[in-house]
Amino acid sequence: MIVIKIGGSVVDGLHPSTLADIKAIAEKEQLVFVHGGGKE
Repeated sequence: MIVIKIGGSVVDGLHPSTLADIKAIAEKEQLVFVHGGGKE
């Protein structure tokens, strides 16, 4: 299982191939996405 913390400005700057890469990984591994961050 892979946990990915992502959110905020990181999402705005994703490379176009990122979703295809995540899809390829998800076919072999369990993925959990956590929206995190923000100013504390």
